Amino acid sequence: IALLGTALARAPDYAPAHALLSRAQVRAAQPGGAREMRAAWFDSGVAHARRAVALAPAASEGYAALGNAYSAMRREAEAVAQYRRALDLDPRHAQAMLDLAQSYV
Repeated sequence: IALLGTALARAPDYAPAHALLSRAQVRAAQPGGAREMRAAWFDSGVAHARRAVALAPAASEGYAALGNAYSAMRREAEAVAQYRRALDLDPRHAQAMLDLAQSYV
Protein backbone atom coordinates (compact mmCIF):
# COMPACT_ATOMS: atom_id res chain seq x y z
CA ILE A 1 0.00 0.00 0.00
CA ALA A 2 2.82 2.39 0.87
CA LEU A 3 4.63 1.69 -2.41
CA LEU A 4 1.48 2.25 -4.44
CA GLY A 5 0.91 5.49 -2.54
CA THR A 6 4.43 6.57 -3.46
CA ALA A 7 3.85 5.64 -7.09
CA LEU A 8 0.64 7.67 -7.18
CA ALA A 9 2.37 10.64 -5.57
CA ARG A 10 4.69 10.63 -8.59
CA ALA A 11 2.04 9.75 -11.19
CA PRO A 12 -1.41 10.64 -9.79
CA ASP A 13 -3.19 9.89 -13.06
CA TYR A 14 -1.88 6.32 -13.49
CA ALA A 15 -5.11 4.32 -13.50
CA PRO A 16 -3.56 0.84 -13.01
CA ALA A 17 -1.94 1.98 -9.75
CA HIS A 18 -5.30 3.26 -8.49
CA ALA A 19 -6.88 -0.11 -9.31
CA LEU A 20 -4.10 -2.01 -7.53
CA LEU A 21 -4.24 0.27 -4.52
CA SER A 22 -7.98 -0.27 -4.32
CA ARG A 23 -7.52 -4.05 -4.24
CA ALA A 24 -4.77 -3.77 -1.61
CA GLN A 25 -6.85 -1.52 0.63
CA VAL A 26 -9.91 -3.75 0.36
CA ARG A 27 -7.75 -6.74 1.29
CA ALA A 28 -6.38 -4.80 4.28
CA ALA A 29 -9.95 -4.03 5.36
CA GLN A 30 -10.87 -7.67 5.77
CA PRO A 31 -11.92 -8.80 9.27
CA GLY A 32 -9.42 -8.43 12.04
CA GLY A 33 -8.95 -4.68 12.28
CA ALA A 34 -10.84 -1.99 14.12
CA ARG A 35 -14.26 -1.38 12.58
CA GLU A 36 -13.58 2.33 11.98
CA MET A 37 -10.26 1.56 10.29
CA ARG A 38 -11.88 -1.11 8.12
CA ALA A 39 -14.56 1.33 6.99
CA ALA A 40 -11.90 3.88 6.06
CA TRP A 41 -10.01 1.28 4.00
CA PHE A 42 -13.20 0.27 2.19
CA ASP A 43 -14.06 3.91 1.46
CA SER A 44 -10.57 4.57 0.17
CA GLY A 45 -10.62 1.37 -1.88
CA VAL A 46 -13.87 2.38 -3.56
CA ALA A 47 -12.54 5.89 -4.21
CA HIS A 48 -9.37 4.57 -5.87
CA ALA A 49 -11.33 2.11 -8.00
CA ARG A 50 -13.64 4.92 -9.12
CA ARG A 51 -10.62 7.07 -9.90
CA ALA A 52 -9.17 4.24 -12.02
CA VAL A 53 -12.47 4.04 -13.94
CA ALA A 54 -12.57 7.81 -14.42
CA LEU A 55 -8.99 7.91 -15.69
CA ALA A 56 -9.31 4.89 -17.99
CA PRO A 57 -12.98 4.14 -18.75
CA ALA A 58 -12.03 1.75 -21.57
CA ALA A 59 -9.81 -0.40 -19.32
CA SER A 60 -11.17 -3.35 -17.38
CA GLU A 61 -8.96 -3.05 -14.29
CA GLY A 62 -10.85 -0.20 -12.63
CA TYR A 63 -14.21 -1.94 -13.01
CA ALA A 64 -12.78 -5.20 -11.67
CA ALA A 65 -11.31 -3.35 -8.67
CA LEU A 66 -14.63 -1.61 -8.05
CA GLY A 67 -16.40 -4.96 -8.20
CA ASN A 68 -13.89 -6.34 -5.72
CA ALA A 69 -14.60 -3.48 -3.30
CA TYR A 70 -18.36 -3.86 -3.61
CA SER A 71 -18.13 -7.62 -3.12
CA ALA A 72 -16.05 -7.22 0.03
CA MET A 73 -18.71 -4.84 1.32
CA ARG A 74 -21.36 -7.49 0.53
CA ARG A 75 -22.94 -5.33 -2.17
CA GLU A 76 -23.05 -8.27 -4.57
CA ALA A 77 -25.49 -6.87 -7.15
CA GLU A 78 -23.22 -3.86 -7.65
CA ALA A 79 -20.16 -6.10 -7.70
CA VAL A 80 -21.66 -8.33 -10.39
CA ALA A 81 -22.45 -5.28 -12.56
CA GLN A 82 -18.86 -4.06 -12.30
CA TYR A 83 -17.34 -7.48 -13.03
CA ARG A 84 -19.60 -7.81 -16.07
CA ARG A 85 -18.47 -4.39 -17.28
CA ALA A 86 -14.84 -5.45 -16.83
CA LEU A 87 -15.49 -8.62 -18.82
CA ASP A 88 -17.32 -6.71 -21.55
CA LEU A 89 -14.13 -4.69 -22.00
CA ASP A 90 -11.77 -7.66 -21.68
CA PRO A 91 -13.41 -11.10 -21.90
CA ARG A 92 -10.09 -12.73 -20.96
CA HIS A 93 -9.71 -10.84 -17.67
CA ALA A 94 -9.20 -13.92 -15.50
CA GLN A 95 -9.44 -12.21 -12.11
CA ALA A 96 -12.72 -10.50 -13.02
CA MET A 97 -14.08 -13.84 -14.22
CA LEU A 98 -13.07 -15.57 -11.00
CA ASP A 99 -14.44 -12.75 -8.85
CA LEU A 100 -17.71 -12.79 -10.79
CA ALA A 101 -18.07 -16.52 -10.22
CA GLN A 102 -17.41 -16.05 -6.50
CA SER A 103 -20.04 -13.32 -6.34
CA TYR A 104 -22.59 -15.70 -7.82
CA VAL A 105 -21.73 -18.28 -5.16
